[in-house]
Amino acid sequence: MITQNSQKFGQFKRLNFTERYEKAFDRTFNYERELREIFQYRKVTLKGTVIQRTDMIVVDRSLQSRQAKEQSQTVEQNQNEKKSLYSNLKLSTSNKKILGLIFGM
Repeated sequence: MITQNSQKFGQFKRLNFTERYEKAFDRTFNYERELREIFQYRKVTLKGTVIQRTDMIVVDRSLQSRQAKEQSQTVEQNQNEKKSLYSNLKLSTSNKKILGLIFGM
């Protein structure tokens, strides 16, 4: 869809430009955008149909739940590593008590 204004200025398409610029920036700086930071997300939430908005919300919630699950797994792995390091140390009882207070064990 070319508007009257686009024809005057050499058919410049702002939406195409914005999406391409966003992708180029991400590639150049190795930036990983969250779904809510993507231009397409904002465009759909502001001007999209009800079906497009609900689809975007479903995708956003599934990504959030996946990220929360990954974070909890990472925290659990870190706690397991701390426990294994703590149990492998051959320390006196007083030093173990001090480390227990530090690591929360």
